[in-house]
Amino acid sequence: SFLDKTDQSAWQAIFIPQRYSWSLKVDMSHESLIEVAVDCNIQGVFTYSCGFPVAIGMRVVVPFGAQNRKKLGVVVRLDVPKGEFAVKAVADVVDQEPVFSPHMMLLAKWLSDYYLFPLGAVLRVMLPAGTRVKVKFYWSLTPKGLSAWEQKDRLIRAIFNKRTPLLESTFRNKLKTLPARSEEHTSELQSPD
Repeated sequence: SFLDKTDQSAWQAIFIPQRYSWSLKVDMSHESLIEVAVDCNIQGVFTYSCGFPVAIGMRVVVPFGAQNRKKLGVVVRLDVPKGEFAVKAVADVVDQEPVFSPHMMLLAKWLSDYYLFPLGAVLRVMLPAGTRVKVKFYWSLTPKGLSAWEQKDRLIRAIFNKRTPLLESTFRNKLKTLPARSEEHTSELQSPD
């Protein structure tokens, strides 16, 4: 082997996950805290509350940043102790089982540390191109909104040219371009969070 004894033990410490708990969390009747590596250009992991059954290596959708944009992340730690900070809740779980094996998670952690690159970005590039998920949210008219559209409500027609769903970014851009909205219409256009 090209590695001597000391190097082999160092590599085994990195790549053999005997020290890690890798069990699926089945009993999530209460919300617990998890750490998520979010696909962004910020080094570190972020703490979220989660009421879904998750395991390390599963992808989740989380609200991220001041505007709570939905971002994709990977669960990297379970049962995080509660701290003196506010946490946001996981919006959704993408996978039913982990897409990253324990060995892949350890390799991603090592790559992130060695190259000083965000863990979420490392995990993103480790996935084959066909398995990447883009998170997109659409706005559509409710029955009340369809009724208003049929009655030719100017505000509804200004946002929804047709009765088809809109991407969230398009919806928000159209809201910004509208003249001052009345209180009545503003309450009808709340985000579906």
